Amino acid sequence: MNGLAMAAVSCLAVLAAAAQEAPKPFSFVHDAKLAWNKKKPVSWVEKDGAKVLKLDGGPDGGSGKVELKCPEAFERFRGMEVEFVLEYMLEDAKQRPSKWDKKQMEPFRPVTWHWEHADAEWSSWERPWVKMPEGGSTEGWQVKRFRSCIEKDDILQKAGIELHASFGSGALYVKDYRIEAARDAFMDGIVEKAGAKIPEGYRCEYSKKWLDGKKRRGIVAIWSFKPEDFEKIAGWGCDLVRMSRFKPLEDDYEKLEARLAVLKKHNIRVVFAPTTPGGKGNRNKYAIFNSDSDREKFLQGWEKLATYFKGRDDVWAFGIMNEPFQGLFGNTHDKYNYWQLVYEAISRIRAIDPDRPIVATADAGGSPGDYLLHFMRPYPFKDVWYELHFYSPLALTHYGVLGKRMDPKKQQYPGMKILGPTPWDKAMLSRIFDKRREFAEKYGARWFVGEFSCMRCMPGAAQWLDDCCNIFDAADDVDMWAYHSYGEYHGWNLEYEEETPYEGKPKKMPKGEECSRMKVMKAHWAENGR
Repeated sequence: MNGLAMAAVSCLAVLAAAAQEAPKPFSFVHDAKLAWNKKKPVSWVEKDGAKVLKLDGGPDGGSGKVELKCPEAFERFRGMEVEFVLEYMLEDAKQRPSKWDKKQMEPFRPVTWHWEHADAEWSSWERPWVKMPEGGSTEGWQVKRFRSCIEKDDILQKAGIELHASFGSGALYVKDYRIEAARDAFMDGIVEKAGAKIPEGYRCEYSKKWLDGKKRRGIVAIWSFKPEDFEKIAGWGCDLVRMSRFKPLEDDYEKLEARLAVLKKHNIRVVFAPTTPGGKGNRNKYAIFNSDSDREKFLQGWEKLATYFKGRDDVWAFGIMNEPFQGLFGNTHDKYNYWQLVYEAISRIRAIDPDRPIVATADAGGSPGDYLLHFMRPYPFKDVWYELHFYSPLALTHYGVLGKRMDPKKQQYPGMKILGPTPWDKAMLSRIFDKRREFAEKYGARWFVGEFSCMRCMPGAAQWLDDCCNIFDAADDVDMWAYHSYGEYHGWNLEYEEETPYEGKPKKMPKGEECSRMKVMKAHWAENGR
C-alpha cells in the first residue's frame, strides 16, 4: 500500500473512531414524542406534510408553555460542549409588552434548557432569544443553533427543557428541538474571526521582573475619590489598587495625576480599569457588542492611555474590560464578541507600549467556572494576567441585590445550604475556586482576583472573607487580589456597621471602632511586604 493510500485509510479510521465516540443526538420532539401526548395544551398537527408540535400565544405568554424533564438525554453529553438545534415556524405572532417594563417588548424566547450546577447554588436556566420577524411570520421553516456546556460535575437528575409561546398572539410550530455534540469549538471560531493565532501547546509567558514571589493585596476604588481617600487606603496596609471608572476620552487627566501621585508615594501597584464606552445596555450586557461608534471609542481610549502612560510605572497594568456579560458562547445576534474586542485593544496598546502588563477577564463576570476550556482562550501576548471575580454563593454575597434566597435569621456561613444537601464552607469555596485550574494548567495562566466581597449584614460575612483571603494566598498561581470595594455601595463598604438589617438605614461605624470585616481585611493587608 502506498503512502497516500495509507494516509487515506488512517484518516478514515480517525473519522470512524470520532463518529463512534460522538453521542447520538437526542430529539426532544421525536425521541420523546409519547411524552408530549400528556402535555396540555401543546398539540400535534400536520404542517407541510410533517407531524409537528404547535403552541399558541396569548396576552400573558400564552398557554403554550410546557416543561419536559429528560435527564437521560443530557447525561449522554456530560462534560461536553453541545448545541441545541431548533427547527421552527412562526405564524401571525405579535410581541407582547414586558411585564417588568411596559415600554419594552418581551424578547421572543421559544425554548429553554435547564439543570443544576454542582456549586449547589444555581440551576442553569438558559433562555436564548430569537429576533421576531416583521409581520410575525417566518418564511418557511427556520433553524437556530444555541451553544451550551454540560460540566462534568453538573447535577442532571432534574434536567429538562421548555417550549414557550412567548408572544401575544399567533402560533409557534416546532418540527424538531434536539441536543447534539458541538461539531467544533465555539471559541476557536472567535479567535479566527479576530485574526489571532494561538499555537498548539501555547503557554502564557511572564517577565521575571513581575514574578517576584510577592502576593499583593489591595482594594477596588473609583479613580475620582479624593487624594486623602487614597492616603487612607495606604494607611490600611493595601499595596494594590484596582482603579475604576475613568473615561479616557472625557475625564480630567490632571485630576487623575493627583491621585496617582499619592499611590506612587506609597509604592502601591495600580491596575487601571477604565469604563467601557456605552456602558451596560439591554439584558445587562455592554452596548459595545453591537455599536461601531462605541467600539471605536473603546479602541481610541486605549490608544490614548497607552500613549499617555508609556514609559511610566505609576500605573502598572491596564484592565481591559470589566465583567463583559455577553453570555457564555456569546450571542448570535451580536456584531462583536468580547474576546475579539479585548484582543484588538491589547494589539493597539502593545503597538504603542509593548511592555505594559495587561489584565483580562473571561465572559459572564469572570468567575472561576467561566474559565472552563469551553468558554475561554488565552490572549497570545506576553504578561497577560487573567482576572477572576469571586462571589460564591451569590445568595450570601449579594443578599438583597440579587434577591433574597436565604434567611439570615436561620442560616449563616459556614454551614448554610441553598440547593441540595451540600453545606457552604471553606472546602466548598476551595472547590469552586479550583475551577480555574483547567485553564491555568493547560496554558500556564496567572491570576488576579479583581473583586470579592460579602454583604455586611450577613451572619458569617467576616469568616467568609477570611476563608477567601486564605484560599487566594495559598494558591501559587494567584499573584494579586483586591477587595470590593472602597467608598461605594454600603453593603460592601468596610466602614459600615454589620448589625443594621439590609432593609434598614445604613450606619457608619462609630469613630474609632471597626467592624469584624474590617479587622479581618486589615489583618490580611498587614501581610503585605512580609
